[in-house]
Amino acid sequence: MAVNNTHYYGFRWSIAGSGAPQPQPLRMSVASGQDDTDDASVSIGLYPGDPVKLVNTGGVTIANTTNAVWGIVVGIEPYWDGTVMRPGNKLPNQTTWGTVEERRSNVLVVPATWGVWEVDTDGTNDSYDTRAEFAAFVGSNVNHVCPGGTATAVANTDSADPYMDISSVATTPTLTWRIVGISQTSDNKDYAGSYVKMLVRINVSEEAGMPVDSMVVTGV
Repeated sequence: MAVNNTHYYGFRWSIAGSGAPQPQPLRMSVASGQDDTDDASVSIGLYPGDPVKLVNTGGVTIANTTNAVWGIVVGIEPYWDGTVMRPGNKLPNQTTWGTVEERRSNVLVVPATWGVWEVDTDGTNDSYDTRAEFAAFVGSNVNHVCPGGTATAVANTDSADPYMDISSVATTPTLTWRIVGISQTSDNKDYAGSYVKMLVRINVSEEAGMPVDSMVVTGV
């Protein structure tokens, strides 16, 4: 009988290409009243561990399945709750700060290209139940999914709850992530269970503004 591995939220910093610790994140804005939604178009908040993409407001929004990922949220700054700037472990959906700069919503983001990320695989891996099978995925490409906390029944139901979509593994160059290893964490207890943890790097060619067939950088 498969034993599910402990589920941890979203993408977690593993290591930089240079071996350095997590770098100083960038402070990125979120538009006033922004309505982030998961893959099922359910409204969600932004949490540390969420993949985000650049948008033409000059800020970021959730990067759902097949979206070009720019970075990973690693922290939330205090947000305007209508009365005061309130600290929290998430940025609630449609937080409205108007035009008062001191009330602007900001999240802390590490660009995905800066390192290697640990992420849980989604669901029960019915077709894969040994370490050797997961090791065979190293070097392949894969997409993530954002099914939403309501669908996955996690405590933070208003979240994207992003996973690696193990069923999408292929050599296709346009998939968002490259698998570079199996996480060495002791939380990988059972390869026949859910939430096996893998290490991934972003496919640079999939970053917004970086066409596969040209060195020309276009705007977002």
